Amino acid sequence: MASNEITSLLNIENHTDRNVAWKKALSPITPPLDVTGNEKLACVVLANLTWKLSLINNVFDSNDARAKLRDKNWIQRCIKTFRYRHTHNLKYPDYRAKGAIRLSPIGVIPKGCFSSSKLISSRLGWSQNSADINYATFLCADFVWQGELLTLGEAIIGENISFTKSLIESGMFKKDLKLIRNELSQIPINQTESEYLSHQLTNLRFPKHSDGYVCLTPVPSHIVQVAIHSWSVSNFRQSETMYCPRSSSVGSLPACVGGKIKVLKSLPKGLNSKHTKDTQKSSWLTAENLAILHSLSSSRDWLLPENKKKKRYKELVAKLGAMLVRWMSFNRKSLEQLLESEFPSKQITQLFHADLSRLKSTDDIAYNPTFIKIVEQEFKIILENEKEDYPLVIPQQKHTHLVLPGLRVSNANAESCAYLVGLPSMIGIFGFIHNLQRQLDSRFGLSAGFEQFAICMHEYSFHKRGLTKEQVQISKKQLRSPAIIDSRQCDFALSLVIKTSAILQREEVLAALPQKICGGAVHIPLSELEGINTHHSFESAVNAIPVKNGKWITPSFNSLSTTNFIDFLDKTSVSYNLNIACVGYHYLETPFKKNSASDDPVHAFAEPILAGVQLNCIASFGNIERFFWHYSETSTSLYLGSKI
Repeated sequence: MASNEITSLLNIENHTDRNVAWKKALSPITPPLDVTGNEKLACVVLANLTWKLSLINNVFDSNDARAKLRDKNWIQRCIKTFRYRHTHNLKYPDYRAKGAIRLSPIGVIPKGCFSSSKLISSRLGWSQNSADINYATFLCADFVWQGELLTLGEAIIGENISFTKSLIESGMFKKDLKLIRNELSQIPINQTESEYLSHQLTNLRFPKHSDGYVCLTPVPSHIVQVAIHSWSVSNFRQSETMYCPRSSSVGSLPACVGGKIKVLKSLPKGLNSKHTKDTQKSSWLTAENLAILHSLSSSRDWLLPENKKKKRYKELVAKLGAMLVRWMSFNRKSLEQLLESEFPSKQITQLFHADLSRLKSTDDIAYNPTFIKIVEQEFKIILENEKEDYPLVIPQQKHTHLVLPGLRVSNANAESCAYLVGLPSMIGIFGFIHNLQRQLDSRFGLSAGFEQFAICMHEYSFHKRGLTKEQVQISKKQLRSPAIIDSRQCDFALSLVIKTSAILQREEVLAALPQKICGGAVHIPLSELEGINTHHSFESAVNAIPVKNGKWITPSFNSLSTTNFIDFLDKTSVSYNLNIACVGYHYLETPFKKNSASDDPVHAFAEPILAGVQLNCIASFGNIERFFWHYSETSTSLYLGSKI
């Protein structure tokens, strides 16, 4: 706030309204108050706000402030709170966790991705227990002084003359001020937890390209939560309100908003439309080819001289042969079985006419006796004369495409991170794929090498279902049942196309298929089991997906080139096909081995990375790489992105 805003606070006549206004002005969700020139008043107000508002007669009462500033027990309690300032809140959303960390993200993350490293603000939050939350106001509440973001605790450590003088004038003894300075100076600026904390904290494992795994504990950034909450107040359609039980135990941010923290809501839209245009038809049945088919089917009715008739017939048959070769390339799997039959040309001709009968533009010429003979003769020539070079002999390629069609997921976690609800976590879907790879490698001695994958979402439903946590032992003989934790779940259906370098069998994939994805139970309907197969091109893999409705979820980092977080939120809120997703984690410290770590993995605290994703329809297969997600792991972060 500017100086004219502190003037408006000073002019409030009603004591109750004034107390509430000052409490709000020094809360985390409002811009920091500029107290330049009002240092003594700020010290008095900060001291008085350590009581509940219901007990404060007048926040400007200097006598009440003097009594507090000379109370040694009050001073010690305020000093203790300074130890629990945080950059990232370990207690959100579960207040049973313990500890405080003050860390900054290390390194940089890709363009188009966002974490607290791209926010300029350096405001800290506070969390420990509800009994001390008001006492934390004195030393931990931030404000602006001479253009600098400051807290009273930092001013005391830095021996700021203006605030030192103001505290003494307000009634604090010099020896107590020196005591506060000595104790606060011993509190480290940066702080992490050397051991794993309580089991309420989530630990996630991710593969390292070098060797082994890294264990991460995701924690939300205080300044990102503040920015999202402030933005969501005026963008309620793109936000969801999450309720924190016992909010004063969770932290200063949940407490000042009454436990109603706003997070982003990103729901997939347009899933009733087709996820892929009729690529087979558009690829081999062009307008020119359609004219050729109709012309050949009516060749007996041509009113041309015999010599011109033969010439035209020869030209059209040559073009028909090229068309049939193109059609065969889209039906490799089906034709491989027909080639082993006694009369392959007849079988393939029947399949071709079956395709024609399904299209409105060609159903009138399907099974035309004259045309059947022409097509069968051409297939016979292709199979006899070009057998060695025929494209059905599948060339050795580096990758094949494994299709997992119609995966149905129920009761999955719709909270992809502490900032976002709705769209499942992209990095969580990668965890399912990596688990499948591990099972295939360990159980069948394969080297699946799942390098990239594409996601097609067919159905989605969003639900609010409160969850009750397990009881907590607060003494040797007493158990306490915690409050219901507000949560969001979702049910959805999706198909995955995975690039792999291994030769996979359907039975192996089914045996190794994990039972969980993003915390939800996953299964494949019996009708979709036959669709689990490998294909030698992305195009044929997509065409093999039986469910035709949905959207492809693709990376969209390049289309969101802004470096401003609020601009990023604004752009995603006005675009129909643009969503926000959790795509990875940004390290807050270099991973290292910690005590109590199972299997001795290296561990680090990390914060979620948000990025834009697009819901696309495949119109052509010219640039298929943009549909694939690729796992990247650096020394400072891990995330999903695109190779292009």
